[in-house]
Amino acid sequence: MLVYLLFLIIMVYGRSAVMPYDDNPNPHPGMSHVMLLAGIGITYVYLFLLFCLNFHILKQERYRVKVRNLLAISVSLVFIVVWNRSTMLFTEQMFDLPKPDARGLRGSMVRDLVLGSLAVFSSQLSWLNYRRQLIAVEKEMLKAEYERARYEALKAQIDPHFLFNTLNTLNSMIGFDQKKAQDYLQKLSSIFRYTIQGKDSVSLADELAFTRDYCALMQIRYGEYIRFIFDISDKYDRYRLPPFSIQTLVENAIKHNVISRRYPLAITVSTGDDNTVTVFNMVNRKAETESGEGVGLANLSERYRLKYGKEIGIRSSGTTFSVTLPLIKG
Repeated sequence: MLVYLLFLIIMVYGRSAVMPYDDNPNPHPGMSHVMLLAGIGITYVYLFLLFCLNFHILKQERYRVKVRNLLAISVSLVFIVVWNRSTMLFTEQMFDLPKPDARGLRGSMVRDLVLGSLAVFSSQLSWLNYRRQLIAVEKEMLKAEYERARYEALKAQIDPHFLFNTLNTLNSMIGFDQKKAQDYLQKLSSIFRYTIQGKDSVSLADELAFTRDYCALMQIRYGEYIRFIFDISDKYDRYRLPPFSIQTLVENAIKHNVISRRYPLAITVSTGDDNTVTVFNMVNRKAETESGEGVGLANLSERYRLKYGKEIGIRSSGTTFSVTLPLIKG
């Protein structure tokens, strides 16, 4: 539409700007219409080639922006002059026409310069838009890579933390109860098969199987002073969540609360009707706070935020403590 509009504007300068041979005698009836259609077709090819030429030059990242712009304008001017003269000669040969007069030559050059300026200007706008989109994509890629690296770093913190705690517990059992230490070690070997899988997410069924094995280790260690209650709906088995999620919450409850004959600990793991799983326990905090308090919970919260863009729910009343995890439909 812009090309047709410019044709009309240039017509004010003179019809010879569009069809410089219009006033010349033409032995072929209807040839002027063919020439007009050919001129429009050639003009579209001209605009397309000039646009592509400019865009290609502007994409050359090895040159500075100012150099690229100057080079694009210079090459465009040369291209416009060469194209104008070439098409004039082609038209003369194709339609067997005499050379146009000075007015026709001047008008066709003005036409090509105006249309060429449009092509150069539109290629500049397209290049700027292309650069903005490219920068936006690169930013998103960097952001995704940064978040993936953060997620991997957070996940990597879990294995040493879990390994330290379990081996520390095993060390305390070896000199106290050899039978318990042996049972503990057998359970521990099956648990470590889960820890080396390296997955970003696991099914609820797999996470619960791992957590039950971990709870069995704690049962060996604390005996009747600790109790685990699982109230899980089978419909959530294929739902997904980050690995070590439930186990981390169970471990935190054990780590920060007194476990003794006088103060037994009960930990409940249950699913809700709103696609969630909750770990709940009564609070009887230890007098001395262990190092690293809150690290596991903060780690879990950040992993949920990075992986799924969701928040975990934490509720503490002073006598009870619970954490609710969203379950992601697999």
